[in-house]
Amino acid sequence: MKNTRLKLVCLFCLSALFLFTRSIAQSAEGPSKKIKVFVIGSTDKYHSPMVKKSEAMFKKLAAENNFEIHFTRDTAEINSLNLSRYQVFIQLSIAYFDFSTAQQFAIQQFISSGKGWIGIHGAGLTGKLFESRDGINWKWYWHLLGDAYYIPHPPLQEGVVKVENREHPVTKNLPPNFSLQDEWYEFENAPSNVTVLAVADESTYKPKKPMGYHPVIWTNPAFNRVLYISVGHDSTSCASASYQILIRDAIQWAADHKDLEQKQMDAFLTSDASVLTNQIGYNIGLPKKAMFRSKFSDHG
Repeated sequence: MKNTRLKLVCLFCLSALFLFTRSIAQSAEGPSKKIKVFVIGSTDKYHSPMVKKSEAMFKKLAAENNFEIHFTRDTAEINSLNLSRYQVFIQLSIAYFDFSTAQQFAIQQFISSGKGWIGIHGAGLTGKLFESRDGINWKWYWHLLGDAYYIPHPPLQEGVVKVENREHPVTKNLPPNFSLQDEWYEFENAPSNVTVLAVADESTYKPKKPMGYHPVIWTNPAFNRVLYISVGHDSTSCASASYQILIRDAIQWAADHKDLEQKQMDAFLTSDASVLTNQIGYNIGLPKKAMFRSKFSDHG
């Protein structure tokens, strides 16, 4: 009887020790789990001052928010294997035509897998002005930005950003309005099929060609985590508390994969066409069966 009790006590102690050790391990793992971010900055003379200044800003945000940020201006680092190590990809004023087709493919794979993408300022250079530049026409990318085609912008000047959506994770911690020195990119048309988070107050500066409704921050709900921020040309943005909050919360939102599986399933079910299969396992020696589902035909 005593031996049985001793065994039970030992078993209880071992179980308690296991649970305690596991709890400590989980607690230790939580704080050390960093958001891994790949930042690629432009090398052109117009955007280099801001890109250079922003490196210190990103280091500060990393130290304060448990981010692990890889900052580079070398496009040769962009490939699928390298990007697979990161949760968020930031295009810092570097345009789509600055990437090779292989690099574009790696970025497209990254975004399509549900990971986070943040385009800042020069990342929005799309449209007819760039259609034949270097012979690279990446129309998928144009759609990513809501088909908002860039047109020549007004001179650098101070203006006001007005937050339209105060409930979105990217903008909920921003003040209702904040000022920036910027180029205030203008577009041939406002982005379509996007969720606008903030607009430019065109009454606070002199536009080149007033848009009336002028989005400057928006997400594309067709993808899991895609965000474009048109402001951020001038290096003074890096010292702006509001701009730092914007970038910090943008990274945290872009890294959040909550409901990703449901979104992927919804996209699959609402797609124009898809291949359905009822085979759990596959044997290369047996015939295969599948069903084709399409909105355009009722035939299986």
